[in-house]
Amino acid sequence: MKEMGQPIFLGVSTTFLAILPLAFSASQAFRVFFQMFFGIVVAGGSHGLIFLPVCMSVFGPSVTKTTNLETDAEAAVGKVANVETK
Repeated sequence: MKEMGQPIFLGVSTTFLAILPLAFSASQAFRVFFQMFFGIVVAGGSHGLIFLPVCMSVFGPSVTKTTNLETDAEAAVGKVANVETK
């Protein structure tokens, strides 16, 4: 969330600012397009900022697996360093 929260929020907000003039259009077609686009942007932003991070925290990899991967990587680097020094 630290790395992806800001880009998602900026994408949603700039897209909203870009389509905001359509809301004040005299044409009914442009207002309907604004409503549809606004709904899509809100749905996408809420999935990116709320729904998917929650799902990833519940169903994502456990902390112990990440720790094991880090220790495996450190062990592999140590083995390579030992081979190079011989």
